[in-house]
Amino acid sequence: MIDAAPIYPAVLASAGLRIRRATAGDLPEIRRLQADALRSAAIRLHGAELEETLPRLDVLEPEPSEAGGFFIAEIEGEPVACGGWSWRAPAGGGEGIELPAKDGRAVCRVHGFCVHPLFIRHGIGATLMARIDRDMRASGVVRAQAAIAFGAVGFFAGRGWQSRGAVFGMLDGGMVFLGVQMEKRLPAASYQAA
Repeated sequence: MIDAAPIYPAVLASAGLRIRRATAGDLPEIRRLQADALRSAAIRLHGAELEETLPRLDVLEPEPSEAGGFFIAEIEGEPVACGGWSWRAPAGGGEGIELPAKDGRAVCRVHGFCVHPLFIRHGIGATLMARIDRDMRASGVVRAQAAIAFGAVGFFAGRGWQSRGAVFGMLDGGMVFLGVQMEKRLPAASYQAA
């Protein structure tokens, strides 16, 4: 992992931030990145004593490109953030998390979004979310939904997401996910995603 000296939004490009579609070959790095982010968030919220009692935290696998888009953000070739969207409900550690869809394929799920703990609050998550938004709009998404952990509600709300109530479900290892169901309406795009 590269050194995480403060990175400000104005210098992200010069820091070599690159956002690209994830491939199956990225899965080991994505799993490591998500596990680090989930563990760090749990410790920030519940204290260091929780670390030893945490079960193995599972992660969400990137979806095939025909089912949506999953992206990885890298600096100097090292993954620092990831996330994506899918027409399908997420697989993996989130079975039982219900996000009702009423508009058919016009509604998608954002999932697997995380930033490595050394790189939070540097504009990387905002840049990645903007890329995901562009991709969703270009694919005809009119409404996106997500089950958001409490610690990320402010981040999503600041990007136009609205709370729709509590959501919970069983995660691998017997942990219960308790968060907020959020939704964002997207304007139709008149361009193709980059």
